[in-house]
This record gives sequence, C-alpha cells and structure tokens, in this order.
Amino acid sequence: MAVVYPASLGLDEGLADLLIKGWAGMLSQPDPSHPVLYISIVAWCLSAFASALWWMRKVFARYETTAALPIEYGSLNFANVGTGLLFYQEYRMMEGSGIALILGGLVVIIAGIAVGTLRFGGRCENLV
Repeated sequence: MAVVYPASLGLDEGLADLLIKGWAGMLSQPDPSHPVLYISIVAWCLSAFASALWWMRKVFARYETTAALPIEYGSLNFANVGTGLLFYQEYRMMEGSGIALILGGLVVIIAGIAVGTLRFGGRCENLV
C-alpha cells in the first residue's frame, strides 16, 4: 500500500493535466461549443480539486512526505509522458531515436519508484 496511495495521487494529477490540455486545446478552436468541452472542464474541476483538497491530505497524513512524494511525482510524470505519447499521439512528430529515449525515460521513472519503494520497505506508514 505504500506505493498505491501516492501513485494513485500522481495518476489523478496526471488525469487533471490530461483534461486541462484537452479543454485548453478545444478553447483555442474557432468555435469551441462542443459538449465534450464542458464535460472535460467539469471533469477537470472534479479531478483537480479532489486530488488537491481531499486525496492529497489523505495520502500525506498516512505516509511520510519523503517516501510518498517521489512516488507521486514519478507516477505524475509517467502519466504526463504516457498520455502525451498515446492519447495526443506526439510520437507522430518524433523520430525513432526520440521515441526510444522517451520510452527509456519511462523505464527509468518506474525503476526509480521501485528503488525508492525498496529503500523504505513499506515502513513509511505513520502509526500515530
């Protein structure tokens, strides 16, 4: 559980970033009146404020910041890079070497989360 809570917070923040990029892009269009625009704005509000006001307090009340923050930021960056590659298809604008470097970076992020988890060994849960 020492990974699940902080990682889910990072993924929730990644979802909020995905939604804000989506509706910001829709607002830049000449006629931004599609219903998906309003749905994505509402979903962004729910995701962003729920993670900032509720989920973040729950995670950092349960786990030490020094243990949870690297996992949260790692999963947030993994989600941001992954959604950029897959959802927004940024790989179409990249050469093969760039894609290989990005995928290598994703592997380094996952390895960093794994090493950090082994270091704390699940002892980061507060018992107070």
